[in-house]
Amino acid sequence: MKKLISSTAIIFIFCFVAQTSFAKPVKLDGVTLSDPTAVTLNEVSSWTSNSIGVSDELMKAFLEKESKLLGNIGDALSVIGIGKQVYEDDDWGALTSTTLFVVKNIFSRAFPETMGKANLILVAIDAYVVAVNLVKKYFFIPSMIEGVYKYYKEHREGGVVEFDLNEAETIFNTIVPGPYVNIVVTEMKKQIAKEKYGFNEKGMTTRFKLKVQDEARKLLIAQMEQRYQKERIPEMMKVASDKAKEKRGSYVNKVKDKLEMPIRGVVVDAETSKKIVGAKVGVKERGYAVYTRANGSFYLDVPYRLVKGRSFHIYAVGKEYEGEYSQQITWKETKTPRIRFELNAVVDELDNLRNEHCEKVGIVGLMTKEACLTQVMAAEKVGCKRDGLSEEECKKNLIELYKALKKLEKEIGEQYLEKRGIFSEVFEKP
Repeated sequence: MKKLISSTAIIFIFCFVAQTSFAKPVKLDGVTLSDPTAVTLNEVSSWTSNSIGVSDELMKAFLEKESKLLGNIGDALSVIGIGKQVYEDDDWGALTSTTLFVVKNIFSRAFPETMGKANLILVAIDAYVVAVNLVKKYFFIPSMIEGVYKYYKEHREGGVVEFDLNEAETIFNTIVPGPYVNIVVTEMKKQIAKEKYGFNEKGMTTRFKLKVQDEARKLLIAQMEQRYQKERIPEMMKVASDKAKEKRGSYVNKVKDKLEMPIRGVVVDAETSKKIVGAKVGVKERGYAVYTRANGSFYLDVPYRLVKGRSFHIYAVGKEYEGEYSQQITWKETKTPRIRFELNAVVDELDNLRNEHCEKVGIVGLMTKEACLTQVMAAEKVGCKRDGLSEEECKKNLIELYKALKKLEKEIGEQYLEKRGIFSEVFEKP
C-alpha cells in the first residue's frame, strides 16, 4: 500500500481531540511501564538491568552516557508494550487519535528501515486516525449497514493500493458499491445538510448538493476504513511487536559489549601504609590487569563480556610482597567498588634466621641485637668473598648454618663455629 491518506485530506477532515495517553500500565518481564508511549529512563534501566543481571544503579549510569542505546531500547519497549495492550488485552479504549500519532512516531523511530509487513502498521495507523476523527466529527450518523462493510472489505483486500479520500468518486465507484449503499448515503446527506449546515434538501442548490454528496461518500468510506483498519491493526501490531523483540535483543547485546564495571582503589604496605608503586592489579584468571600509579592508586574498568556477566575476583600482587590478595566483585554492586589492598612485605628466610640468632646473643648479654646483626652481616660478606662463593651459594650456606645453629643450641660454641671457617670472626669472645 503506497498511499492511503493524502495530506490535503487530513487537513480537510482532521479534528484534534484532547491529548491523552495509555493510562493503563503494561508489565513486561516483571517491569511495569506506566505509559508505553512515554517510557522513562528508570523503566528502561530497570528492564535492561533485570535482563542481564546487573544493578539498576550501574545500568542507569551506563545508559545516561549511552543516549542512543537508551532511546533504541525505550522505543522497542514502547512498541512491545503498545502491541501487548492492543493485541493481547484488546484495550482499544486507550488508543485515542492523538495517542496513535504518538504511537506512529515511536514506530517510525523503532523501524526506520523497511521491515516488510510490520512497516504497514504505520500506514494503517494513519488511515485509522484520519477515519476515526472524521467519524467523530459526524458522530450523529448511524452505524453503517453490515452488508456494505462486508462488500467493502472484500474489495479492499482485493489489492487496492492507491487510496486517497480526495478521490472519493473513484474510490466510491471502485470498492463501495453494494447492497444498501444508496440508502446509507442518502441518509448521510440528509443529516450532514441538517446538522452541519442547517439546510434541508429542498433548500440546497445543485452545487451544494454535490458538495454534501461528496462529504457523505467520504464519511462512508471513512467509517468503513476505520473498521477495516481497526480489525487489521492488532495483527500488525503483533508483527511489529515481534520485530521489536528481535531488535531489543540486538540492543541488549550492544549493552553487553559496551558495559563495564569501574573498579577504583589503592595498594599499600600493610605495616607502614606506604603507597606501593607498580603493584599489579587485575581480574583473576582473565589476563586483564593494570599497575598502580605513583600514588599507589589504580583504575580498572572490567568489561561485562570479559567475565561473561558473572562475579569475579580482583587481585593485587607486588614485588617484594608475599602472597596474592583478592576481593570478589558482583554485577549487583550499587556503587563503584573502591578497594584498599594491604600487602605484606616478603620476609627473607635468611633475615628471619639471622634475627633469631642475634636475639639469642642479646639475651645472653654478649652484645645487643643491633650490634650482632651488624657484625654478622659484615662477617658473612667477608667470608663469602674469601671463599669465592656466589650470592646464591652464599645464601644457601648461611641458611644451612643458621638452621644448624637452631637445632644444636646446646652444642653451639667456639669449636663448632671454627669448623665453619667463614663465621669464626663473628663469634670470637671478647
